[in-house]
Amino acid sequence: MNDGFAALPAGSVETLLKLDNKDLLTNVLTVHPVEGDFQLGDLRAKVSKDVHENPKTLSGDALSIKFRGNKAMIHSESHNIGTITSQTSISRTE
Repeated sequence: MNDGFAALPAGSVETLLKLDNKDLLTNVLTVHPVEGDFQLGDLRAKVSKDVHENPKTLSGDALSIKFRGNKAMIHSESHNIGTITSQTSISRTE
C-alpha cells in the first residue's frame, strides 16, 4: 500500500490526512482490500468452471475476478481494471 501512496501527486497524502477529509481517506483505504483469504489457484479453478468470483471490498463495492492467461484481473464496479500482484489475508474487525 505504501507504493500506492508514494505514487500520488505531491501533497495528496497530507490532504487525505486532514481531519476534514476523514470520509475520503476511509474510502481510499477500504475500496481496494477484500475480506477473506483468496488463493489464486482456487480462484482459477472456479473461474475455469464458469463460476464467477465476485468478492466485495471492505467499502462494499463489488469486484469481478477473471483470468487472462496466468494473470488474475480484477474489474471494479467503476470499470477500473487491475492485476493481482500479491496475496494477503484480511479480516475485518469492528
